Amino acid sequence: VGVGNWLQVYHCDLVQNLDGFQSLVRVEGDFEIRDNIALVSLTGLSNLRYVGGYLWIYNNDALGNVDGLSNLNYIGYEVQIYHNAKLVHIDGLQNVASIGGSLRVYQNLLLEHLNGFGALRNV
Repeated sequence: VGVGNWLQVYHCDLVQNLDGFQSLVRVEGDFEIRDNIALVSLTGLSNLRYVGGYLWIYNNDALGNVDGLSNLNYIGYEVQIYHNAKLVHIDGLQNVASIGGSLRVYQNLLLEHLNGFGALRNV
């Protein structure tokens, strides 16, 4: 299953996970996950392999990791991961081999390391 232009998950104040997206394999355009105060897990995105545009993950107060993105291997434009108050690691991005634009990780005050980008070959 894929999504065309743009997928946004934002201001879903009671949503704790993204399990409803388990069949999602491709987002042809941009994917934005933001301003979800109760979101603790991205595990429902475990089949996502491709984002054609940007991937932005920000202002998710309870999100501790991005492990649900463990099968993602291509991002066409830009990655921004910022202002996630409880984000401790980004190991879930270990299979991303290519980012077509910039990579920005900032203002994640509990982030311990950037080991999640071990497969990254192109930015």
